[in-house]
Amino acid sequence: MRLVRVAGRLVAQTATALLAGGLTVRLTIGDSVPGLAAIYYATPWAILTAMGIFPAMLWAHRRRWVPVLGFVVVSLLCGVAWVRTSFKRTPAAVASLRVAYWNVGRPDEGLGAVLDLVHGINAHIFGFGETRVKKSTGPQHPAWKDRQPDKNTLALRRGMLLATPEPASQLHDGFLNDRGQYALTETLLSGRKIFVLMVDFDAIVSWSRKPAFDRLIELIDSIGDEPLVVMGDFNTPSDSSYFPPLRTRLRSAFEDAGSGYAHTWPMPLPVLDLDQIWVSHHFKIVGAEHRTSFLSDHRPIIADLELK
Repeated sequence: MRLVRVAGRLVAQTATALLAGGLTVRLTIGDSVPGLAAIYYATPWAILTAMGIFPAMLWAHRRRWVPVLGFVVVSLLCGVAWVRTSFKRTPAAVASLRVAYWNVGRPDEGLGAVLDLVHGINAHIFGFGETRVKKSTGPQHPAWKDRQPDKNTLALRRGMLLATPEPASQLHDGFLNDRGQYALTETLLSGRKIFVLMVDFDAIVSWSRKPAFDRLIELIDSIGDEPLVVMGDFNTPSDSSYFPPLRTRLRSAFEDAGSGYAHTWPMPLPVLDLDQIWVSHHFKIVGAEHRTSFLSDHRPIIADLELK
């Protein structure tokens, strides 16, 4: 019994320290300081909500009701912040263009099930991350082509894959200042040229995201006033301090017209919105949603658009 009490006390103390540290970082510097960014990424509102429960349980066991009340209040406030930032409701509308992205988590035996779900989403433009498809595969990957006969597939770097109604061509690709990788492509949709920029940020939490975002902004600015879709695994939650420059140029599909639960990773209990679709002013965002699937640790994300 003594061992159980000691273990319980240790868990409660650890949760208290993480709760205090997470709240302090989240409400002050965010992820702007690389050395402390890991605390920010590790303590989203959902985790902070749960962390308040353990100390409350320990103090309740000791019948110390004042600290119990304090931790319950903090937990409830974190829960309110979690709900307010994680759930959106936008009335459904009909759109002429559907764009989707899914980090499929390097499927192997589950490839068939992945493609069945992809077929059901019925997106005009579909970007994939971590497909195991190598860039050297060529313009038409057989497995993907068999399940998506109306799509042209283009294999890109780091397992990224783009499926489009008209053939797409890669303009160039490269690194996001050694903090991730990208591939810039162009394709036609209803006779209009559209640029699609796919990104895959590195996931190492101790690294600053600033170099990656700096390079991303350079790429966006280089395209000029053209229809642009940016999508991928940003490995950075949308409340990060590095998103404001991006918001001055593009709009987030889910932030503007999302419906449902915002977070996409990790399945089955996602607490961070790492996967995102951003579009230029040439598009009207009609709706956005995040689907649920246990085939990957990421959720598929969808944006319904109108090309102005």
